[in-house]
Amino acid sequence: MNRIKITENRVVACFAAILLLLPRPAGAQHFDAHIAGRKVTLQECFDLAARQNLQMQAGKKSVERAQVMQGTAWELDKTEVTFSQNPATGGESDNGFTFTQSLDFPTVYTSRRNQLKAETQAEKSRLNVVSQQLKAEIANTYYQMLYQAHRLQILQRIDSVLERYSKIAEMRYKAGESRKLEYLSADRKCNENRLEMADVKSEIERLQIDLMSQLNTQEPVKPAEENLSAIAAQNLNTYNYQQSADGLYQQDKLIALDKEIKAAKTGFAPSLSLSLRTQCVISSWNPYNIDRSRFAEGNFFGFEIGVGIPLFYGSTKAKVKAAQKDRELAEIEMRQEQTEKERDYRLCTKRLQTASNRLKYYEQNNQAHSAQISKLSAIEYENGEISYIEYVNAIEETIDVLMKHADAINEYNQAVIAIQRLTGMM
Repeated sequence: MNRIKITENRVVACFAAILLLLPRPAGAQHFDAHIAGRKVTLQECFDLAARQNLQMQAGKKSVERAQVMQGTAWELDKTEVTFSQNPATGGESDNGFTFTQSLDFPTVYTSRRNQLKAETQAEKSRLNVVSQQLKAEIANTYYQMLYQAHRLQILQRIDSVLERYSKIAEMRYKAGESRKLEYLSADRKCNENRLEMADVKSEIERLQIDLMSQLNTQEPVKPAEENLSAIAAQNLNTYNYQQSADGLYQQDKLIALDKEIKAAKTGFAPSLSLSLRTQCVISSWNPYNIDRSRFAEGNFFGFEIGVGIPLFYGSTKAKVKAAQKDRELAEIEMRQEQTEKERDYRLCTKRLQTASNRLKYYEQNNQAHSAQISKLSAIEYENGEISYIEYVNAIEETIDVLMKHADAINEYNQAVIAIQRLTGMM
C-alpha cells in the first residue's frame, strides 16, 4: 500500500510539473499589462523636447531678447528742435530754428555694445545648461520606464506560474491530496503578485505622464526599446569643470560682468553736444522797424559744439564699485559650484564603479544560476523530493535573481546619466 501511495504521489507530482510547464492559455490572462502610447527613441525625445519644451522655449526667447537688446547700444538722446522769434532784434541768433543733439563719448557706445554681446553669449550658455539638464531628466524618465516595464514582464512570468500552481493546489485539495492551507497559500501568492503588477503598471503610467510633461505633448509615448539594457558609457573617466556646460556658463557670466565694469567706467568720459542754428526772420512782423537788410543774403547762421565734463562723479564711482562687487560675487559662486560639481563627479564615479561591478556579477552569473535553480527544482519536484510550496519558492528565487539583475542595470544606467549630465555629454 505504501508503495502504491508513493507511486500515486509521483504521478500527481509529474502531472503537476507538466501542467506548470504548459503554455499559458489565453483565457487565463486576468491582468492587462499593456501600456498605450507611440514608441519613440531617446533621441526623438530629445528632438521633440528641443522644439516643444516650455523651458527650452523660454530660454530661446531670452536669447532672442538679448540679441534684440544689442540694438540699444547706439541709443542717442532725442534731438531737440527750438524755434525762436524776437521782433526787437535783426537777424540775430534768437530769430530762427535751433537743432541740438547730445551724445555720449564714442567709447561709451563701444563698451555698451560689447557688454550686450557678452550678455547674449551668457544667455546662450544658460540655454545650453537648461538643455543638458532637460536631457538628463528625459533620459532618467525614459530608462526608468524601461526598467519598470522589464519588472512588469518578470512579474507576468511569475504570475503564469503562480496561477497554474493555484489551480493545481485547488485540484489536489479537492482530490484530498493536500490540505486547504496549501491552496489558500497559493491563492494568496497569486493575488499578491497581481497587486504588485498593478503597482508597477501604475508607476509606468506615472513615468509616462512625467515624460509627456517634459516633452510638452498630449500624445502618450513610451520607449521604443523592447528590452532593458545597459547604456554604452564612453569617455566618462575625465571631468573638466571649465569645459562643462555649467563651467562655460559661469565663465561667460564673468566675461559679461567684466564688460559691465568697463561700461560703468565710461561714466567718467565726457559727453558731447552739437547745435545747428538757421536764420528764420518773419519779414511781415517787425513792430519796431528794425533794419534787417544786412541779413538778407542767406539763412545759415552758425553752429555750436559743447563738451560735458563730469565734475561730480561720485555716482559713477559707486556704480563701478557695485559692478566690481557683482563680479567678485559671481566668481565666488563659480568656485563654489566648481567644488560641488567636482565632488558630485567623484561620488558619481564611485557610484558607477559599484554599479558596474554589481552588473558584471549578474551578467556573468544570472543566466547560469537561474537555469541551475530552475533545473534542480524541477527535477526534485518531479521526484517528489520537494513540496509545491518549495517548488514555487525556487521559481521565486529565480525571479528574484532576474529582478536584482534588472535593478543592477537600472542603477548602472542612472549612474551613467548622472555623469553624462555633469560632463555635458547628454
